[in-house]
Amino acid sequence: MRARPPELGGGLTLLVAVLAVSWAAILTRSCQGAAPLAISFWRLAISAALMAPWALTPLRARRIDPLQRIDPAQRHGPEDDGSPGAPAPGRLQAVAGAAGAGAFLALHFACWISSLFLTTVASSVVLVAAQPLFTLGLSPLVLGEKPSRRATAGILLAFAGAAGIGAGDFALSGAALTGDLLALAGAAFASAYLIVGRRLRHGWPLPGYLTVVNATAALGLGIAALISGQRLHGYPGATWARLLALAAGPNLIGHGLLNAAVRRLPAYVVNMAVLGEPLLASLYAALLFGERPGLHLFAGGALVLAGICLGFDPGRSSPR
Repeated sequence: MRARPPELGGGLTLLVAVLAVSWAAILTRSCQGAAPLAISFWRLAISAALMAPWALTPLRARRIDPLQRIDPAQRHGPEDDGSPGAPAPGRLQAVAGAAGAGAFLALHFACWISSLFLTTVASSVVLVAAQPLFTLGLSPLVLGEKPSRRATAGILLAFAGAAGIGAGDFALSGAALTGDLLALAGAAFASAYLIVGRRLRHGWPLPGYLTVVNATAALGLGIAALISGQRLHGYPGATWARLLALAAGPNLIGHGLLNAAVRRLPAYVVNMAVLGEPLLASLYAALLFGERPGLHLFAGGALVLAGICLGFDPGRSSPR
């Protein structure tokens, strides 16, 4: 049987990934009776539980330690994210790094999912899509990677668009502006999560790393939900079905296939394709919830998406 060209396979993988992640906001909004922290907890807890067998099976088969040091000459397998010369972390460093990544992931979901209940789906998903630009801005401080002039211009353009969305939403209600700020905070925490995990993933296979990070984040969110009085049970069956769909669809299928796509296609192609998520989610919200975006969102959203497109130069490798 003739092998499928890698470009076609990568493109189909990317298409399915974007379609899967684009349903995250809609499924979240549809979880009747569940509060934001509780939704965040169950999304990550179910994801960790579903991924755990996948993460443990190869370890048992090969009888290896998931936190063992990896020889630099062997760092070219499917788990390699392409950052050259990254040192393999020791056991303590790997655990501490995973805990830090889990904390940032928990903060990302706590902020972004809360934003969905305060502002429109369109505003929330467009603003949280600014995450790559936070990565470009933080890279000089954390990774020593100086962004190009083009990337800097993209950052400024996107944040001008974000300011326009926030100003327009503030005219509608203070709660909408709060939701916008939470979505931007969610983008910043997502960027920090990816930066922390960029080199740490060299220490263990990707499924094991994601299982530990998701479980750590879920633990923090569960404690926060209980402290704040948000119940974690007693939901109708439809809500449980949507929580399971959130974990299996956007998390496992969507983000899992994005990781697969970035190994077949250039990183900038994947980053550009992910911009389809806010566009699709906004369309779904208009059809299902009757949310009609105002002119300020079209103008500001266009600037945000244009800034992200400008910020990712095909001639440069983008931080992931």
